[in-house]
Order: sequence, then structure tokens, then C-alpha cells
Amino acid sequence: MTMAIQPLPPIATRVDACADQLRAAILDGTFRPGSRLPAERDLAERLQVTRVTLRGALARLAARGLVRAHQGRGTTVCDYQESGGPDLIGELLGQHSARVAIARDLLAVRRALAQVVLERIAEVRPDPAAVQAQVAAFEADVTRGADSTALAAADIRILRALLKGTCSPVLQLCLNPILRVLQGSAELRSALYENPRENLLGWQLLAAWVADPSAAQIPILVAALSERDRVSVEHLTG
Repeated sequence: MTMAIQPLPPIATRVDACADQLRAAILDGTFRPGSRLPAERDLAERLQVTRVTLRGALARLAARGLVRAHQGRGTTVCDYQESGGPDLIGELLGQHSARVAIARDLLAVRRALAQVVLERIAEVRPDPAAVQAQVAAFEADVTRGADSTALAAADIRILRALLKGTCSPVLQLCLNPILRVLQGSAELRSALYENPRENLLGWQLLAAWVADPSAAQIPILVAALSERDRVSVEHLTG
């Protein structure tokens, strides 16, 4: 097997850099599930790091469910789809061949969670002021021509206000990985905010709804989000 691994640059966070390179090799299939990593000495030499640095990197990968160490038998690569967490989505999104399918699935998960959030809002009926204030701030950003990074941050502040209104730490924790991906992927951000006025119209519809939340109107909100997601995926494809 030809290893797609190069010596690491002389940077301060050697453990991080080592873990990043090994993680990428696992995600792109260089190291396949069930296979064993090269012997520690050989792998450290190829990466040009100390064995202490390599062990630190492997410990981080093990904590994320990517590898499993066996006493006296080396380190085995895990199937990340079975043992990994949603924190890997952002790195998978960076793989060109799969990015559109991953983005589509990611947005579908966001919609599913959004529906649960809206159902909880309709149930507990929190004060709408925080959400409405953040929607107004988003409008101000759109008006001044803010870039996709600023719009994504404003978008997430609206979502945070909504999540706080649910009084559910579970929903907040489930959405956190998705929000991090939305913040971290420049290509996806660009697709999501290709037409910021359309995003604004969706949030304004939500702002009106939270003033008097009705469960019967949730399908309308979700359908609007679904249409925006469809257009975003088209922009990503194009």
C-alpha cells in the first residue's frame, strides 16, 4: 500500500498536525477499516515525529473512535461510520468527490432537528424577543452587504436564540456539530448565502411565527427551509 503521508512541517502543534494527517488518511481510505497501522517506529519515521508525539496523536484518534490500540498487537483502524461522531462531518465535507451528497445529508439532518425545535417552541411558547432581535440583526447584516462568514455567524445567533427558547440541552448539543460545520466550510457558506435576501425572508417568516407559534404552521416553515436547502445544494453543485 502506498502511503499518502508526507513529513510534517516544523510547527508548534506537532501532535495536532500528526493527528490531522493520520485522520485524513483514515477518512480518505488510505488506511481502511480493520487494517492495522504500520508499526509505531515506522510510522513515526515516515511522519518525522517522535514516538511520544505519535502516541499523543493516536490517543486523540482513539478518543474520536477512529483507531483502537491492542496491547502487543498494534493499532487497528476502526470503521469511522460506526464508531465516529458528527465532529467528522466537516472533514468529510472537504472531500471533493462526496461533498455534495454530504452537504445534502447534512442539511436534511438540520431540517429534521429544526422541526423538533419548532415543535418544542410551539409547546413552551418562550418570549419571542430574543429571536426577533437576532432576525433584525441578520437583516442589518444583509442590508450592509455582509460576507458569508458574517451572515453565517448572524444565522447561528438566530438558531442559538431559538435553541435557548426550547430549554432543551439535548437539542442544543445535537445541533452544535452541524453549526460548527456551517461555520467552518467556506464553500458551503457561500452556497447557503448565495442570495441573502431569500435567507432573510425565511427568517422574517420565522420571526412572525414565534410571536404566536402554532404547530399547524410548522410544515410551512420546514417546507420553506427545504426549498432554500435545495437551492443551496444546486449552487454547491454548480
